Amino acid sequence: MFLLKEVISEFPNAKLYVAGTGPEIEKLNELSHKLKLGNNAIFTGKLSDEKLAEIVSSSWLNVYTSVSEGFGLSILEASASGTPTVAYNVPGVADAIEDGLNGIKTKNREQLVKAAINILKDPEPWWQNSLKVAEKYSWERTAELWKSLFNRLS
Repeated sequence: MFLLKEVISEFPNAKLYVAGTGPEIEKLNELSHKLKLGNNAIFTGKLSDEKLAEIVSSSWLNVYTSVSEGFGLSILEASASGTPTVAYNVPGVADAIEDGLNGIKTKNREQLVKAAINILKDPEPWWQNSLKVAEKYSWERTAELWKSLFNRLS
């Protein structure tokens, strides 16, 4: 929500779609009201796969704020839709983002905001590169990646 507040200072019509439900959804909704985000923050609730795909593929940017992740499958799904991602540089996420191509990995919230604004200022190359990165992945390639991750941990 804080990222959106800063992004709309440069892009007043920016929208943040919060898809799904979860234990923190009420807190996010309250924070949205506290920050006076109004129609810029849209809480969708649970979505069909088709509706989610429609939102992701029409988005200019995917914001992924997880600080703990096994593998960023939704990042690759966004890339396959031509949508780049900004995210924290944490295990799992780091393997799904090729920095400078299908997104930007960051260390903190300030960097996350700067990365989002950077992409939004000139999104077309990011869209094209995201598709190129996604072409590298298949179920077979993903299985190889998982195997290499497990080998690094062993």
